[in-house]
Amino acid sequence: MPHDKHNHLTSICTVGWITDISVGSLPSFGNHIKASSLLIAFNIDSGGGGNLGVLSLNDTGSKSKDLSVLHAHSEFITDFDFCPYDDEILATGSQDHHIKLWRITENTLNSNVPNNPEVDILASNKVEVIKFHPQADCVVSAVEGSAIHLYDVNKKQSIFADSSHEDIVQSISWRHSGDILASTGRDKKLRLWDPRDPSNNQVADSHSNNRDSRVVWLGDTEQLLTTGFGSGREREVLLRDIRKLHEPVASYSGDSSLG
Repeated sequence: MPHDKHNHLTSICTVGWITDISVGSLPSFGNHIKASSLLIAFNIDSGGGGNLGVLSLNDTGSKSKDLSVLHAHSEFITDFDFCPYDDEILATGSQDHHIKLWRITENTLNSNVPNNPEVDILASNKVEVIKFHPQADCVVSAVEGSAIHLYDVNKKQSIFADSSHEDIVQSISWRHSGDILASTGRDKKLRLWDPRDPSNNQVADSHSNNRDSRVVWLGDTEQLLTTGFGSGREREVLLRDIRKLHEPVASYSGDSSLG
């Protein structure tokens, strides 16, 4: 999203512009804006980073005074994700070691956003990434440092955990069918996980610089895309086929700007 000189976030919605949302100087890590078919959530410069701004997807105009705020965590919210089965359920993860699930309706946006989570899970480490499973209801995947956990949110229990990454995991993505999870980390590795069969995991060298990397599945295909940085700090995009994970199908190198 573009930032103006006053560090205000401006985003395009379906019917117009939303302006005058103060986001401050966001860190380079984390995911800072998400949307469902009903709501938009985003980091704001308030409460030490533990708050989110929440708006209706069709909202427009200046939000300098009447922004709905979710007071979610005591420390910075590194990631959040809307449930694929219920557009009013938002999961948040924070550096305060908590994973929380919130129910937010369009009606509550006109008053106070509820600040009592429906689920609160104490993680073992700072939560870096949060993502709902695309097929299994009530399953949330979370990155806690170099470990990846799957939680049953009804039981508030971890049902899968792996610490094969040797440094902080920076990004995770499920294949749409929900059978394989991809991850990239600061250890410069790309890994594929089958939580049902731990012996079926794969690993390949990823981008040679350990700055922020991302991975995303291309739908329900055998292909995935990673972004990161090369040895000369140039931006890189790699397209891979999981049947030949070690050999990128295509690659792109861009500039090395830090902006």
